Amino acid sequence: GKSAVSALTDSQALPDVVLLDYRLPDSDDLNLLSRIVSLVPSGRVILMTAFGTPEVAEAALERGAFKVLHKPFEMQEITALVGRLDDGPRN
Repeated sequence: GKSAVSALTDSQALPDVVLLDYRLPDSDDLNLLSRIVSLVPSGRVILMTAFGTPEVAEAALERGAFKVLHKPFEMQEITALVGRLDDGPRN
């Protein structure tokens, strides 16, 4: 979490898509999501979680997540999702 924030803060070129795990050893869950969304305002953050509840998904979407994926998921699912992002408007 800390290294992601540092990389985004120091970067000249921000990513179009951020894949973020809900629980990281050094993060505070949805607060990290909010921070990353603020650092990458024109990008999309996809939150991945094995601890997903409807409340977590709703809170993540309210904090700016583009999509919440529940683990386990197929790589084809995330590949297709990221591929479709080029077709839609940005947040």
